[in-house]
Parts: sequence; structure tokens; C-alpha cells
Amino acid sequence: MDNDKCIDGHSDKINYSAEDQYNFTIQLLLNQLAVAESKRKGVEAEIDEYNELLQELMLLKDRYDVDNVQSYSGASTPSRASSETKRGRPLEVLVDLGHEISYCKAKIDNPHIIYVHVGLGGFHVEFTLTEAIKFISRRLDFLKSDVLPKRIQIARQFSIDVDHEISLMISE
Repeated sequence: MDNDKCIDGHSDKINYSAEDQYNFTIQLLLNQLAVAESKRKGVEAEIDEYNELLQELMLLKDRYDVDNVQSYSGASTPSRASSETKRGRPLEVLVDLGHEISYCKAKIDNPHIIYVHVGLGGFHVEFTLTEAIKFISRRLDFLKSDVLPKRIQIARQFSIDVDHEISLMISE
């Protein structure tokens, strides 16, 4: 049987022009560049969210004097503290129910304990405010010094590849 014939005997030999191959390559590289840019933007958004959370936790810690909570509640550790706070009342907040579209009021009896999203597909960990601040600071350092530079380098490489392909096509 002839190599250019399919099982049913028809010829399905495909001839691509240089322009078709170029367009395919550019489109493939542009899609990969878009994915890389999207991942970079995702890391930057995560950094922004952790920065915002860190600022809020620092304010909360100052407001409720978490380091000295034992003197207000009589508890031995912040995680076992009663709902009494520096000001003697629970914390009232607005909680995002999803995508910053819907909110509801919430009352937090013990603002010394929070749950922080730690990644890994949706896992949350219970932290004291002090522990959360330490975790978030380390997470921010990791994202800024390790993850983000790698995402930027990957996107930059795809950009270089696209530029290279375009220059090859122009020179032909």
C-alpha cells in the first residue's frame, strides 16, 4: 500500500505552506505566552491578597493587643482566650460570600483565632493572629523571591521565542 494513501484508498497528504507553519508556530507560542502571563498575574494577585491580609491582621493585632490577651481574659494562651477583648466586645466584620459580589455581616467571638488559606487546592489552617502574621510573612517572602521570578522568566522566554519566530519570518 502506498504511504500517501489512507486505509480507504484516498490520498490525505497534507501540504502546509511556510506561512501556515509560521502562523501555527506563532499561534502556539502566543497561547503559551498568554498562559505564562496569566500564571504570573495569578502570583501577583496572590501577593496582593496576602499583603492586604497581613495589613489587616497587624491592625487587628494592635486593636486587640493579642500579645497581652492573657491579662484581659485570664487564659494561658491566645488560642484559648475567651471572647473578651481589649475593648470587651467581639469583632463585627463583612464577609465576602464569593467574588466580591455578595457580603454578609459576621460576628467573631474570638478574633484571636483565624483561618488562613494556605494554598494546596483550598486548604485552610487555624492560626492565632501572631502565627498567621508569621506564616503570611514567610509565604510572601517565598512568593516574591522564588515563585514570581520564575513566572516572569517563563513569560519572558516565551516572549523571546515569539520575537525570534517573527524575525525569522521577516528575514525569509
